Amino acid sequence: MKRTQFFAVIFVVVVAALSVSAQRVRCEPQDGVAVTNVYVVDSGKVVTEVHPGSNGGNGYQINIMGTNVDKLTVLQDPFMTSIGVISNYTGPTSAKWSVTFGANMARTIRGVRMTNACTGQTSSYKFDTAIRLLDR
Repeated sequence: MKRTQFFAVIFVVVVAALSVSAQRVRCEPQDGVAVTNVYVVDSGKVVTEVHPGSNGGNGYQINIMGTNVDKLTVLQDPFMTSIGVISNYTGPTSAKWSVTFGANMARTIRGVRMTNACTGQTSSYKFDTAIRLLDR
């Protein structure tokens, strides 16, 4: 009985380790990240004004264009209630992130902060056009 439990535990640990290693970003020394465009989209159209919440449709997306942008992670700012990568639409030359904005946070948003998964460095990237977040 103890032997069976031991092997079950070993199996779970090995599967978990393989799962974690498969999720890691592969980094090569020559992999530089270069961001050329960052903008917000609503239902396939570039927008400069956003409302809090999910907007009743597909939600807002932050689109990032450039080289090796799949190695960047967008950081959640206080005016965002959620942010997450849309993996089906993310690759080396473009990345999409779903974002929901918070209520009563009216402001002009000029860019986003992103962390490079290979270097750990966090940088700010400006939107192509500033975004106006409304209170409601």
